[in-house]
Amino acid sequence: MKKLILTALLPMLMASSAVFGALLIDPIDPAASDTSAVDPNSHINLFTSGSTTQTSMTVAAGSAFSLDTYIQFTGYTSVGLSYWLEASSALAPHLTLTSETYGQNWTGIQTGTNSTFTGTNGADMNFLREGRDLGSTSTFTVDGNGAFQSWNDPRTAGTYKVSTLNFALDASTPPGTYTIQLTTLSPIPSEISADAGNGQFIDHDVATAVYTITVIPEPATLSLLALGGLGSVGLTMLRSRRRG
Repeated sequence: MKKLILTALLPMLMASSAVFGALLIDPIDPAASDTSAVDPNSHINLFTSGSTTQTSMTVAAGSAFSLDTYIQFTGYTSVGLSYWLEASSALAPHLTLTSETYGQNWTGIQTGTNSTFTGTNGADMNFLREGRDLGSTSTFTVDGNGAFQSWNDPRTAGTYKVSTLNFALDASTPPGTYTIQLTTLSPIPSEISADAGNGQFIDHDVATAVYTITVIPEPATLSLLALGGLGSVGLTMLRSRRRG
């Protein structure tokens, strides 16, 4: 269990206001990550963008695609989540997380663009991970002394869209079937954070969510292959006629 106690938060900055809506809270401290068991009532899911069921797609090398992230949980009120993605080692050098947008009134923890998959710490064998916590968290209100008052957007048990993740494949991506999934190993297990009262929370580890992509050659390559095939057929027919 990891806790955040929101007391004495920048009291000089808070002297003139009771709300500090731009303050971000990262519910996970990677250096202090625990090894608690996966909570079967907590899930972070990856779906094809626009779907709530599809967990695979076919995509051409050199093209872009998007995934939607959802949380689903019961038994508590959530105030945020933290998660990282890892990709099959054969896919990772060709994959870039170009950007993300957030689908509910939570703020991104480590927003950025053009993240590559090069990390090994916390990644499964034969996988490489990106380097940003892709989760988000509710902002909160504090009093004039910087003491925590309340979360601005706690979420009761249910299913919520968290974000849309946008990816790009380079043109040299080898054809094949690959996996993109959540990290689950220390020091960066993927987790949903439950409101424990008084600015504290409890993290619920989730099982990995797996998304499968099948990469096919880019259209220009397919066109060249098709032309090559037609040329081969034409040459074979010409030879046959000459022999006849």
